[in-house]
Amino acid sequence: KFSSRGPHAQDQKAHQTQRNPRPQQPQQPHQTHQTQQTQQRTPEQSPEQKPAAPEKPEPNRTPHFALSAGRRTKMIGGGGNLTLTVSDVARDEDHAKLKAAEQRVAAEEKRKKMLATLTQQIKVCLTRLQAGDLDDAGKEKYQDMVASLKAQMEKISGAPR
Repeated sequence: KFSSRGPHAQDQKAHQTQRNPRPQQPQQPHQTHQTQQTQQRTPEQSPEQKPAAPEKPEPNRTPHFALSAGRRTKMIGGGGNLTLTVSDVARDEDHAKLKAAEQRVAAEEKRKKMLATLTQQIKVCLTRLQAGDLDDAGKEKYQDMVASLKAQMEKISGAPR
């Protein structure tokens, strides 16, 4: 290789320009924020020296994230780098599903509570029947109550008869 100093330095430079015929642009020193502010356009500059305006998308081209009518976009997280696009119809459907699930859970809890109450009443009736201190009319009355309580339990539990 040729060194940049010495008699062959000019030959080396000529060889480089033959390899790369494009003239090299002078290197711009790193600009600081302050020098960028001072380089802003002054009123006496000609229109050719105005900084180029940012390009606007053509009106007939659609952006890559087209939203349909009735959709809203929400920002998720503090960074603001995630978006969630949900239509009003989908939001209403989700709300209806949640409400229906809550109603099912509430109905199931109510059904279990009612079955527990009926079970307690049947236990009370059966213990009185087994006590043996009842006459025939009293026994028949408690047996009818047990039968009606069992019918109510079957109706509530949905068990086939």
